[in-house]
Amino acid sequence: MKKVLPLIVTILVFSQILQAQILEDQQNLYRVYFDQIDQIKDLESQGVSIYDLYTEGYIEILALPEQVDKIASSGLRVEYIAESFRALYDESQRLKASPEYHDYQETIDELADIADRFPDITKLTTIGQSVAGRTIACLKVSDNVEEDEDEIPILIVGAHHGNEVLSVEACLYNLNYLVDNYGTDAEVTFWVDNMEIWFVPLLNTDGREAVRRTNDNGVDLNRNYDYMHTAVGNHGPNGFSEPETQAIRDLVAEFPPAMSLTYHTSGRLLLYNWTHTDSAAPDEAAQLYHGTIVAESITFPQGAGTGHYELRQGGQWYFTAGEYCDYMYAVHNTMAFTVEMWTSQNPDGGVISQVVERNLVGFQTLLRQAWKAGVSGTVKDAVTGEPVVATIDIPAIDDQGKLMPRLANEG
Repeated sequence: MKKVLPLIVTILVFSQILQAQILEDQQNLYRVYFDQIDQIKDLESQGVSIYDLYTEGYIEILALPEQVDKIASSGLRVEYIAESFRALYDESQRLKASPEYHDYQETIDELADIADRFPDITKLTTIGQSVAGRTIACLKVSDNVEEDEDEIPILIVGAHHGNEVLSVEACLYNLNYLVDNYGTDAEVTFWVDNMEIWFVPLLNTDGREAVRRTNDNGVDLNRNYDYMHTAVGNHGPNGFSEPETQAIRDLVAEFPPAMSLTYHTSGRLLLYNWTHTDSAAPDEAAQLYHGTIVAESITFPQGAGTGHYELRQGGQWYFTAGEYCDYMYAVHNTMAFTVEMWTSQNPDGGVISQVVERNLVGFQTLLRQAWKAGVSGTVKDAVTGEPVVATIDIPAIDDQGKLMPRLANEG
C-alpha cells in the first residue's frame, strides 16, 4: 500500500491541475450588479473568479454558466461581456496601438539590455521557469549589486495575472527611471546606493502570452500563496503548487523585502492587508499611515480638478484566499500593497505613458516611506560580536498571535 500511495497522490494532484486548466476555457466574462458590498464579498469561495470591482456597484467575473445561474437566482443582475480575455484583446485594436505593450520576449530583451548597459548597478537572474518553460526573470538594482548588503530590500512585481498587461509596463518604467537617473539625480543615487530594489516585471509569462488571467495550469497565481489558501475554483490544489509562485517564495525567503508593490488593473486603488478577511491587520495603523501617503501621491485628472488613488483594505473590497500581500505580510513581515492602476482590464495602448508616469510617483513615494517603515540593523552576540539569529518581539503586534515571529537572520 505504501508503494501505491505516491501514485495515488500524483493522480489526484494531476486531476486537480487538469480541472483548473480547463476551468478558464469553460468560463466566460460577466458583469454582476450589486447594491451592498456584502452581497459579493465571499463570491470567490464559490469558485468564481472576480477580476474587477467598481465603486459604481458592479463587479466583473470569470464564471461557469451554472455559477452564473446560481448568482442570478440570488437576485443579482448578471450581464454577459465576452467569451474570454483573448476575445476582448482580439476585438480591440486599441490594445495594439502605439506604444505597444511588451510581450514576453520583449520584456526579457528589455531586461537583458538594461543589465548589459548598467552592469555596475544591475544584476539579471532567472528565479524560475513557468509551466511551459518560459523564464521568470528578476533584475536587482543596487550599487554593490553582487553583494547582499545590510540595506533595505524592496520588491516590485508585475503580471500575477497575464491579462493585466499594463502592470508589466509600470515595472519596466520604474526600473528604467532608476538606471537612467543614477549618478545624475541625487535622490535616485541615494536609493540605489542604500537599498536593494528587486523587480519581477512579468511573473505570469504563460498567461501573458495567451492573454489569460491564469497560468498554463489554469491557476490564478494571486490565489496560490500558502497563507490562508483554499483549493477552490482556480486557486490550485495547494498553496505554492505552481512554479511561478514557488519562484517568488524562494526569492523572498532569501531576500525578504521590507516593502513591496504588486501591480494590477483595475480600479485606481491601493489595497492593504488583510484581503482574506475584513478584520484589521495587527499593525493596521502603520499600513494606513504609509498607504495613505502613497495612495495620495498617485493622481489623475478628475473633472475640472485632480483625484488620487483610494486607499482601501483588500478585505473591505472582496475576500481573496492565498493572496500575495497577505502572504508577504504574515510570513515575511513585509508591508506589501496592491496597486490597481486603471479603470479597465484592457486599456488603450495610448494611456500607457500617462498611467506609468503617475504611478512612478507612487513608486518614488514608497521608496521614501521605506526609511520610515521600521527598524533595521544587525543583532550580534554580546561576547563574540558575531551576527546571530534572534526573534524581534513587538508586543502590541505579536501578542495578537496573527503573524509569524520576526527573525533576524544569521549573517
